[in-house]
Amino acid sequence: MPNTKVIIAGVAFAAAVVIFFMRGSGDEAVPDTDDSRTNWICLACQKPFTLTASEYESESVRANSTGLLYCPGCSEQKGVRAATCATCQTMFATMDAEGTSLGCPKCNPIVVTSKTKQDEPGAEPEPDAPVEEEAGKAPITFAE
Repeated sequence: MPNTKVIIAGVAFAAAVVIFFMRGSGDEAVPDTDDSRTNWICLACQKPFTLTASEYESESVRANSTGLLYCPGCSEQKGVRAATCATCQTMFATMDAEGTSLGCPKCNPIVVTSKTKQDEPGAEPEPDAPVEEEAGKAPITFAE
């Protein structure tokens, strides 16, 4: 009579194989639906366009994942994510070609600057910059 441990191991292996094939490969299809569309705009020709998640995946591979996608209008590799301004409804690029964040060009509600040494935790604050002289007033100097 065969060993019961071998039989149990064989049944467990067979069950694992059945579960694996019934579950599928695990690769979920990237959606190619209208509700997965995102807004983009070309920095070269300023033409807005949209991409589904599936189209974005193939375009990012085509663009070698540089962050800038090819524009369907002018074929330049200058496509960046776009947003619509909540105030004036203008569609605008959310970043420039260097990756700097941008706000609405009409309203410009948010000015985002790059992180400076002063913003880092534990950094000494820089002294205030000298104020420009007011018209007609001489600068204050100290004699020794």
